[in-house]
Amino acid sequence: MIQVFVQTNNFRGQDAQYHRSVNLRLPVPANSTRELIRHALLALDRIFRPGYNYKKTGIIAMDLVPDTQVQENLFESGDHEKERRLMQALDGITKHFAGNPC
Repeated sequence: MIQVFVQTNNFRGQDAQYHRSVNLRLPVPANSTRELIRHALLALDRIFRPGYNYKKTGIIAMDLVPDTQVQENLFESGDHEKERRLMQALDGITKHFAGNPC
């Protein structure tokens, strides 16, 4: 499950205020950045409203389980090994550039 939230700055009384969050249960547990972003964007579409001066937005991961304890979906047809290798490469790139800002 992920929670996506948006909020304005409640200390800026001159701005219109808006605070919303949505919890989204994933169809199957996921640790793929692409899959998590896809679901987070779907959740954001449900709560985002144009015209506000947003101060903060975020995603909270909940109900975490080790990937060795995941019950797969019978109708899921993704290539898990390919996705795992892709995420390892992405994590390596992220780690490299986190220590070496451009």
